[in-house]
Amino acid sequence: MFPGIFKPEATESGKAEENRHESKPYKFTKKEIELMPIQYKDLFFSESVVAHIRLRKDNLYEVRCQIDGKKITASSKSLETAKKKFLYKLTEHAKESEEPPKKAITFGEYAREWLETIKRPSIKDTTLEDYLSTFRRHLFPAFGETPLDRITRHDVQKYLNGLIEAGLSRAAHKQRQILISIFEYAELDDLIRRSPVRKIRLPIHECVNGTALTLEEEVAFVERCLKTETASGKAFIFILCTGIRRSELASATVCGEFVEVVSAKQRKGKIQRTRKIPISPRLRRLLPNLEEDLERLRALYPNRLGRTFKEWVPTHHLHELRHTFITRCQERGIPREVVSVWAGHKADNTMTSTVYTHFSESFQLMEIKKMDY
Repeated sequence: MFPGIFKPEATESGKAEENRHESKPYKFTKKEIELMPIQYKDLFFSESVVAHIRLRKDNLYEVRCQIDGKKITASSKSLETAKKKFLYKLTEHAKESEEPPKKAITFGEYAREWLETIKRPSIKDTTLEDYLSTFRRHLFPAFGETPLDRITRHDVQKYLNGLIEAGLSRAAHKQRQILISIFEYAELDDLIRRSPVRKIRLPIHECVNGTALTLEEEVAFVERCLKTETASGKAFIFILCTGIRRSELASATVCGEFVEVVSAKQRKGKIQRTRKIPISPRLRRLLPNLEEDLERLRALYPNRLGRTFKEWVPTHHLHELRHTFITRCQERGIPREVVSVWAGHKADNTMTSTVYTHFSESFQLMEIKKMDY
């Protein structure tokens, strides 16, 4: 029945009885090992774990071993039954040792983690607000509650196609880049096998730099701003008369005859740079209480300001007020290098622009008078 292990010796009866109840190591057959849980097969096959069998004094066969500090035993009058019971207990032990299944992480959960740990340390607060706005208004409603590993290439392509069909080509390309980054990190974290944004195709989107308002449009727009007497209207006039970016409004201060702002086009961690724009007679006339008004304007939310402008002037966007300022400066003969200083453009590579061009405040104040129209 079980060769050689419990066979009594013919010599001394006492010694034979002792051998009969002694525990003996047992090497499971390949067929028996195949019935074991997968995590234990190699252990028993390589004999890293060894089971022992003995016939107890109560004539029950006992199979036992120790795994991870826990003893696993099974017994029966039949050796075959004892081994089957042992294999069953081994399976039960494996189930108990398994970690509980992890809850599938959703796109929304992982996107928030990506934004907090990957993007936040390297971007400015204003850029972070733009990301949050994109997530809240677009990506979370589309994918937020969907498990990350259940989002398919078809899902992403269909969503981006919808943006294209709605005339939001620029938004589609921007969100595609965000999705590429999120799913690339998810792939590196072994949360998905393959990014669903691979092979996504979008129509070519040619970026348009914007068009300045015509003089007639500008006059009509300023009149509307003055009539509304709202903070948004005053903010539009301020941007129009200084050429600052909407994100720079929060840092604007009046310093004598100049407006001073923190330049927005610089990476987080770089030395903070400020620039000065002379206050034009026109700005003084349109906003006579400039310093008092700025207290309110600095608190305006840039994205909301942009949406309000679009409601007022559907054919333009807020950044085009900056283009309008630069265009008017050039139309009135202000040197390009001076306008670049006011606008915060990067200097070109000529020695004149990078080293020797330093305009005195008095010269700049003289030039800004050309903007009195």
